[in-house]
Amino acid sequence: MQSKRRAAVKASQLSPELCFVTNATGTTKVTAMPWKAKDATKHTKKANTSAKKEKFAKTANAVLKKTGNEGKAVRIANAAVKKSARKR
Repeated sequence: MQSKRRAAVKASQLSPELCFVTNATGTTKVTAMPWKAKDATKHTKKANTSAKKEKFAKTANAVLKKTGNEGKAVRIANAAVKKSARKR
């Protein structure tokens, strides 16, 4: 019964700093956005400026909120930082 109630909550009803996250075992939970700018250097060496670190955090959190997949969020955020590094 609890999972039915959880399914009734839509992402648009969550506050901006919360999202659904599905882990590797398939369990879905509502959690706070996990990434901050300072976390970017743990995931990519290319995030060597504060702007790139902010881009990583913003992108990862947006993808996480949309998909609920942490791995996908990190991969896409890394690609966004890498793309911005090539532009300069």
